[in-house]
Amino acid sequence: MLPFLAIAFMTRMTPSSSAPAANPAGIATREPIPAAALSLVWPLTAALVLRLLWAWSVPVEPVSDSGIYDEFARSLAAGRGYAYADGQLTAYWPVGTAALYGALYHVFGAGPVPIVVLNLLLGLLAVALTHALAQRYFDARTAAVAAWFVACWPLMIQFTTILASELLFLVLLMATLYAWGHRAIAPLPRAVLWGGFLCAAVYVRPTALPLFFILPLAQAWQERAWRDASMSAVVAAIVAAAMLAPWALRNQALFGTPVLVSTNFGPNLWMGNNPDSTGVYMDLPSDAPSHEVERDRHLKRAAVEFILDNPQRYLALSLKRLVATFGRESIGVTWNEPALRRSWGGGAIMPLKLLSSLYWAGLFTLALLGLGLALARGRIGVLHPLVLVGALFVAVPVLTVGQDRYHVPLNGILAIFASWAVVWLKDRHAVTSASSRPTP
Repeated sequence: MLPFLAIAFMTRMTPSSSAPAANPAGIATREPIPAAALSLVWPLTAALVLRLLWAWSVPVEPVSDSGIYDEFARSLAAGRGYAYADGQLTAYWPVGTAALYGALYHVFGAGPVPIVVLNLLLGLLAVALTHALAQRYFDARTAAVAAWFVACWPLMIQFTTILASELLFLVLLMATLYAWGHRAIAPLPRAVLWGGFLCAAVYVRPTALPLFFILPLAQAWQERAWRDASMSAVVAAIVAAAMLAPWALRNQALFGTPVLVSTNFGPNLWMGNNPDSTGVYMDLPSDAPSHEVERDRHLKRAAVEFILDNPQRYLALSLKRLVATFGRESIGVTWNEPALRRSWGGGAIMPLKLLSSLYWAGLFTLALLGLGLALARGRIGVLHPLVLVGALFVAVPVLTVGQDRYHVPLNGILAIFASWAVVWLKDRHAVTSASSRPTP
């Protein structure tokens, strides 16, 4: 998977010809390194150093969701299938993240090193892909600032030592956007590429499924090329169907009923929408069916009934989910907390959470400003892919169940809009300063 991401990014940086440039005298000379590549070197270096320092000082210690991923990965690596420690096969959580960890455990052995190396690579890819998308849709200065934002983002540094789906899903989502918009690639292989990346993202989080419809719609609307967009959607869907078929068939054999990816949509929807809900995670009811598929359907029905019967309560819970998802960013510290207490001491926990949340608040504010400016000035439209993808991953937690980790898929997009705001504010300040100087 990761080599394909690297290849997708490198196509952006590769010159159209591999032949060396020639001067008027006919002497071959080396082409200069593109400015875009130079603006990426230092953020990537900073990202690597910061993540290595974090991994050196904070050991990998799986807790909460990380512990479940480690359990599943060990089972897969040992050939016992996607199962809990007691051997019970499952499809409750999407298999993609655990499958990647399991492959690493199988090749390199279970331990912290493969996890840290993978997360280091994902962190660097997040920087590079954010830079590439900002360069495509805005300009070189915006791309450079966006790369620095992602390189120094506290949460994304903290996830270097966490087994989780967040970084992987973010990178696959950005890779999908990059491949989808890479017009230098012919339409058919481009559809295969973005369809493959998006299907891999679905294996990590099925909430990405609507993008198989949203991205072609954006293409059709922007380019007025409905036939080309339809063909792209069909090809991407065929690729996804081929990639999802083995897992769906496994689930059919296991449960006796179709399950495309996972069986946790109903439970998640119920957590955020029931008489006792506060909009965030809660334990499942003890009287829920034990069979995964039956439980999924049962809780989904209960949640839908609650929403239809209590529209005002649903609206109030949606506002709570909005605040829970976007009001802070401390999950990276929480999931590292046991290791941090041993390595840094308990006194470091609150300052680290405050630092992470302050960084998030400042960048989120800048991103909202940048989005508003870009729309108001016609730089992008409401059907721009960054806007549509962003809207999807705002809507999902607000409508279902909230938690601050659910906004992580947006971090690359938010970094781009925040960078656009920074560049705009800098230019405005320069114009204001120039106009205030006395004329000679």
